[in-house]
Amino acid sequence: MGVDSLHKDYINNAGAWSLVRDCIQGEIAIKAGKKTYLPKPVAMTDQEYLDYILRAEYVNFTGRTAESLHGAMFDGVTFTPTNDSGFIDLIENVDKVGASLIDFTRSITRDVLPAPYGGILVDCPAAKEGTSQAEAKRLNITAYLKYYPAESYTNKGYEIINNKAVLTRVVLKEAYEVPNSKDEFTPTQEIRYRVLRLTDNKYTQQVYTKADGKWSGGEIITPEMNSKPLDFIPFYPILGNQPEKSILLDLANANLGHYRGSADLENILHLTCAPTGWSNLPIPIDKETGKPETFIYGGRTMVRLGDKEGRLDFLEPSGSSIAHKMRNQEAKENRMKTLGAKLLDTPRQETATSTRINAAAANSVLGNLADEISESVTNAMRAAAEWRGIDASKWEFHLQNKYDTDKIEMQRLALEKIDDGVMSKVRYLEKFEGMTEEEAKAEVKRIREEGRIPYEGE
Repeated sequence: MGVDSLHKDYINNAGAWSLVRDCIQGEIAIKAGKKTYLPKPVAMTDQEYLDYILRAEYVNFTGRTAESLHGAMFDGVTFTPTNDSGFIDLIENVDKVGASLIDFTRSITRDVLPAPYGGILVDCPAAKEGTSQAEAKRLNITAYLKYYPAESYTNKGYEIINNKAVLTRVVLKEAYEVPNSKDEFTPTQEIRYRVLRLTDNKYTQQVYTKADGKWSGGEIITPEMNSKPLDFIPFYPILGNQPEKSILLDLANANLGHYRGSADLENILHLTCAPTGWSNLPIPIDKETGKPETFIYGGRTMVRLGDKEGRLDFLEPSGSSIAHKMRNQEAKENRMKTLGAKLLDTPRQETATSTRINAAAANSVLGNLADEISESVTNAMRAAAEWRGIDASKWEFHLQNKYDTDKIEMQRLALEKIDDGVMSKVRYLEKFEGMTEEEAKAEVKRIREEGRIPYEGE
C-alpha cells in the first residue's frame, strides 16, 4: 500500500464517472471507446467492425441534458452582498489565476454532473516570518480555492472525534510539468500526490513525488491561519463523505443502449437495403479468356445476356425485423425522456398531473445537487475569507434550486439550434447563463481546451 493506493469509493465509482463523461462529450469519445461501448459481433472482421462503428449514430441526449441542467442551476445565482474590499477581491479572483466565483462554480458544476465527488481545497502559500500584511498582499500570498475533480480525490480517511466523523486524511492527485532541457515546447507531464493530514488536532501537508520507481514524501508543511496551526483540514468534499450516483448515469446507459441499437439497425439496413441484382440467365463466357464476362447494370445501360428465358431482378428486404428494430429504437428514446430528458422535451401522451409530478421529481434531484454544491462553495469561501482576516461567517452562496420547466424547454430548443448551426454556443451562454459576450467566448475557449465540448454541433 502506497500513496498512490485508491480508496474503495474511488474504485467502485471510477467506471461510472468515465462512462458518463464520455456520453456527455459525444460521438467522438463514444466511438473511440470501441468495444467498451459497442461489442464486436461474432465472426465480424476488424474492417467490418470499424465500418459497423462508423455507420452507427450516437445521438447525444446525455450531453444536451447535462448542458440544460447546468444552465438551469445558474438561472438565478445569489450570494450575500458585501462592502468588504478584501472579500470582493476574493469573489473576483477565487483561485489566484483570474477566475471569478461564478466562473469557478460553473466549472465545478459542469464537472460534478457526471462525477458527483471531488472537492475544494482552501490553501495559502507560506509567507516568510515577519512578512507584513501589505507585503503579503503585494506578493499575492493569500488564501485561494482549488477544485479537485473526482478522479483526483484518490484516497481519504475519517476518524470519530467527539462523536463526529472528522476528515483526517485526504490524498489528492496532481499533474504538473517538468521543463524539457532539450525542447522548451514539450515539457514532460508528471504526477505527484498531495497528502493532507489531521494529526493531534494539527493540519499538515506533504507532497509525494516519484523517483527511480519509488514514491517519496517531501517536507511536512504546517499551514497557519492567524499565526496558528489549523485544527481541521480545509478540504470541502462535494456531496459529502461518499460519492453519489450521477443523476445522469441512468440516462447515459440508456443513451448507450440507443447507440448500440443504432449500430445494429444501420448494419441491417446496409446489408439488406442496398439494391443487389440477381439473375438466373446464362453467364456469358469470354471466348478468348474463357472467363465469365463482366455483368454491367445501372443507369440506362442494358446488357443482353442471351435468348434463353430467364429473369433479372433485385433482392429486396422482406419481413418485419427492420420495423421491429425501429420501434425498439423509438422505445429507447422514450425511455431516455423519462430518465432525464423529460426536462428538455415536451412530454407526449401525459396528463397535466403526471407531467407536474415527473417534473417535480426531477427538480428535487437537481435541486438537492445544487444545494450540496452551494454548501461546499459557501464553506470554502468562508474559510478562505477567515484566512485573509475577514469575517464571512454569515456569508452564503446559492445556486438555483427551483426550476421553470417551460424555460428548460426553451433551452432544449436552443441546443437544437446549436446542433443545426443556427445559434452559436456563445449566444446560448449569453441568453441562458447570463454571461457577457466576453465571458461566453472565454468559457467556450476553456471548454474546448479541456477537450470536453458537451455535445455535437459545437
